[in-house]
Amino acid sequence: MDAQTFPVRQYGGNRVVLTGSFRPNGSSHPSATHHKGKWFTVTRTGTGTYAVVLNDTVVDVEAVFVHLRLATAADKEAQAGTYTTATRTLVISIWDKGDGSVSGDVASDADNVISMEIVVRVGSDV
Repeated sequence: MDAQTFPVRQYGGNRVVLTGSFRPNGSSHPSATHHKGKWFTVTRTGTGTYAVVLNDTVVDVEAVFVHLRLATAADKEAQAGTYTTATRTLVISIWDKGDGSVSGDVASDADNVISMEIVVRVGSDV
C-alpha cells in the first residue's frame, strides 16, 4: 500500500483508508468471488465470527468501522473486535442486540453484506 497513491488528507500523510465488503455464507466460509476489495481475505472462524486478514503489513490500525446490511430486518449488528498485528488479522462479530450475544450465522443472500472501512497507518508521522 502506498500512502501517495491513496492519500488521506491529514498531518503526516501516512494513512490509507481501506474499504471493502464480503457476503456471509451461512455456516460456510464467505466466497472470495463476492469480496469487494483486493486488500484482504476473510474466513468464518465460528458462529457469527469472521477473521479478516490484511494482505499487507501496516504500522497500525487506527480506526475500524463495520456495517451489516441484511435482506430482511433483524436485530443484529456487526462489531469490530481485536486487531492482531503479528497476523494482520481483524475479528468481526455479528451480535444479537436483543440478548447481547454473538448471534447465529448470517445466511447467504445477495443482499446480506458486511462492509468495512479501516484506517491504517503505513509510515511514521513527521
